[in-house]
Amino acid sequence: MSAGATTLNAVGSDLAFSISFTIAADLRRTAEETGVSEYELVTLMLLLSLTFTTLPVLGEEIVRRTSFCNGSVASEHVHAFFGFIELLISIARRIALSLMIQLVANAAVAQPVARVARVLSLLSVATFFLFLQGSASTVQTVKD
Repeated sequence: MSAGATTLNAVGSDLAFSISFTIAADLRRTAEETGVSEYELVTLMLLLSLTFTTLPVLGEEIVRRTSFCNGSVASEHVHAFFGFIELLISIARRIALSLMIQLVANAAVAQPVARVARVLSLLSVATFFLFLQGSASTVQTVKD
C-alpha cells in the first residue's frame, strides 16, 4: 500500500470514528425516546455490520458473473463504479462497527455496578473486539 493510500486509510478511520461517536449519541437518545432497549440497538448494529461486511463479497461475485470483463472502455467505467461503491460500503462498515463498539461499551457501563466491574467490562469488550479484528485479519491473510 502506498503512503498516500495509507494516509487516506488513516483519515477514513478517524472520520468514521468521529462520525460514529455523534451517531451513537443520537441513536441512544432516539432509542430511549422510542422505548428500544440498548441490547436491541446493539443487535441491530451487529446485523448491519455483518451486512456491510458481506456486501463486498456479493459485489465481487456479481462482477465475476457478469460480462464486464471484456476490456472495453465501458467495462473500465463499470469496474471504477463498483470500486467506488466498494469504498462507500467499506466506510459504512467502519462506521457501523464503531457504532456497535460504542453502544456495547455504553451498555457495559450503564449498569449501576461498582467502578471496578465497569472497567473490567470495558476491558473485556475491548479484548473481544481485538480478538475479532485479529481473527478477521488472519482469515484475510489466509484467503490472499
